[in-house]
Amino acid sequence: LSLTDIDATGNETVTLTVAHGTVTVDTTVAGGVGAAGVTGNGTATVTLVGTLAQLNATLAGTNALVYRGSLNFNGTDSLAIGVTDSTGGTAAGTVAITVYNVHDPLAVTAGGALTFVEGNAATVADAGLTVSNEDGANLTGAKVSITAGYVAGQDVLNFVNTGAITGT
Repeated sequence: LSLTDIDATGNETVTLTVAHGTVTVDTTVAGGVGAAGVTGNGTATVTLVGTLAQLNATLAGTNALVYRGSLNFNGTDSLAIGVTDSTGGTAAGTVAITVYNVHDPLAVTAGGALTFVEGNAATVADAGLTVSNEDGANLTGAKVSITAGYVAGQDVLNFVNTGAITGT
């Protein structure tokens, strides 16, 4: 991104807006707009105030303008750019953004340890076991297995169905 203004004489204001995420501007770019000239950094609307040279230095910096889509958002967004110069002149533009779906990994919380003595009644292996999925509440499957000390014909894993989960 870069700005041009043939009659630039003072500070200009640039507003960057997205609908489905946040915009973060690096305020440490050499010769760029510093933190005092940036408001709303890390939100959906960021405003920069500085000279044309400062604004262009910031916009040209490596990773100086970062878009981050909202959690679990995928689809199209756009970066709306509004500019107002020191004489009241305005300009606008947009940059199309496509956010692709990323499969978030499941989160498993487990911590139970089972000590079982042969011949005892069935024992819950881990009552605190939870599985969560940031992509949605529905899971299509899971697998639980005995990973050490398994004896065929003696060791059995059973699952008790609940109102929301069924198993075999």
